[in-house]
Amino acid sequence: MKFYLPTLLALFLFAAPNAFAQETPQKALDGGNIAQAETLLKEMSTQDDAEKAVSGLCGLAQLETAKGNIEQSNTYLQQALEKSGKIDKKKGWAVVISWLQADNARRKNDITGCKNALKEMREHLENATKISPVWKGILEYTTSLIETENDDARDAAEAAIEAYNNTKFKFERGMAYLRLGDLEWARDKQRRAFNYYDDAIHDFRTDASKVALRMAAQTQLIIAKKKLETNDLKGAKSRTTLAQKDIEVAGNPEDLVKEFKAIESKIQ
Repeated sequence: MKFYLPTLLALFLFAAPNAFAQETPQKALDGGNIAQAETLLKEMSTQDDAEKAVSGLCGLAQLETAKGNIEQSNTYLQQALEKSGKIDKKKGWAVVISWLQADNARRKNDITGCKNALKEMREHLENATKISPVWKGILEYTTSLIETENDDARDAAEAAIEAYNNTKFKFERGMAYLRLGDLEWARDKQRRAFNYYDDAIHDFRTDASKVALRMAAQTQLIIAKKKLETNDLKGAKSRTTLAQKDIEVAGNPEDLVKEFKAIESKIQ
């Protein structure tokens, strides 16, 4: 497993209380009406109020990224960056824009571009005193995904966890624990890896959102497969039992059910 960065933007762009207050587009998205959300965001993006315009442009960029239209997303972000100069730096819009640019670069496997955007994000965070501390976690977590040296990646994942400790974002902290578990496994620290995987599961269950419950089940399957890799059949069986329960709680996603059955067949 290479990356653990699902579609987090909806959680932050429309829901983070300290940085965003646009409820109408979020309601449209919650209702599955993407076209309506896009219409509302376009209306926001043309307003004279710079903050509302930037919010709308960032939302449009997010939607384009979700569609796979990275170039169009970056166009919106460039427009947002130009307008953000009129907004108080303490509100942190430059932080948001930099991260969106970094995420787009990462999706294109442009590691240099991603690192440059994260560097700018780090600098902007120094002035963003009115932004949620969750953005520090987002910065460090993303850094952990692109660092090639295990030590540096672990340092970033640990920094992300520390930042998330001061927030209510349990799902995001769970993702950081999951990343740290992978990094520990990569350096053959199996006990530590399993402990971090369990920390991730705990946070996912605590969050209890649909995506978090799915990740709890998926993490159980990750552990089961790694138990199989080490010929720990008893441990693998125990984990598949737990995974089955978490899969049911998550609504029995078809792909996870299929993966569960494949693992179970190797144990029997």
